[in-house]
Amino acid sequence: MLQTLPLPLSAIPRQSLHDIQLIFSYLDGTLTTDGKLLDSTFQSLWNLKRANIPVILVTGRSLGWCEALLRLSPFTGAIGENGAEFLKLSQYHLERFFFFSTTQRERIFKKRSMLLRDLEKMFPNIAFATDNHTRKYDIAIDHSEQNHATSQEELERIKGFLKKWKVHYSVSSAHLNCWYGNVSKMAMIEKVLEKFFPSIKLSQCIYIGDSANDEGTFKSFELSIGVSNVRKYFSTMRHFPKYITSVDEGFGFEEVANICLKKNKSL
Repeated sequence: MLQTLPLPLSAIPRQSLHDIQLIFSYLDGTLTTDGKLLDSTFQSLWNLKRANIPVILVTGRSLGWCEALLRLSPFTGAIGENGAEFLKLSQYHLERFFFFSTTQRERIFKKRSMLLRDLEKMFPNIAFATDNHTRKYDIAIDHSEQNHATSQEELERIKGFLKKWKVHYSVSSAHLNCWYGNVSKMAMIEKVLEKFFPSIKLSQCIYIGDSANDEGTFKSFELSIGVSNVRKYFSTMRHFPKYITSVDEGFGFEEVANICLKKNKSL
């Protein structure tokens, strides 16, 4: 089935922009540019906060990363490890919302430890992400972030191993993340809206991403936006974002922020 190519941001209906109440944004390659959060992108986040447009970080990065970013940046919340937990900071109090029950979490932690040992044994050349020690639910395998990253050939063998043992996985621009449990970014986004933002509809939210592992959210959001570097993944994607920026990475996020900040003037 042929997919409709994304439209430029100028095609977003004016009323839809005016109705925006919340932004969900991926981190690597969406907010960052060449791996860095630029001063101009950081300023865009503060501008959105001051305009009362909350931004929730959505990432496959560890919960350790999420807490640090949440305490140091103007994010309203952070969904980490591909949907396993949601962190929300109120003043200095950090609130955690779990996707899984206590019993489920205990079972997942045990299975994760066993999987980690099996991967180390089966694939001696595997390169784990440097933040693996701060992860609770998933395992991140580095394929491009470090010079010693896991080779593509090895990565394909690892995918085959994970499929055989029915372990969920997704591939981002930096890592292959694998985990147990039927969790996803989109499933947690729905729970977060229901519990923390009950008056906000999904149609009043934007999702911004940059990779094939954003397909689930691209498909579910009426206002899904890809920063333009997402184009390099189109050949492997079944679900494209509805709209696309004209520039890459963090500059694309800034482009979206600017049109949201101008929303009241567009009517």
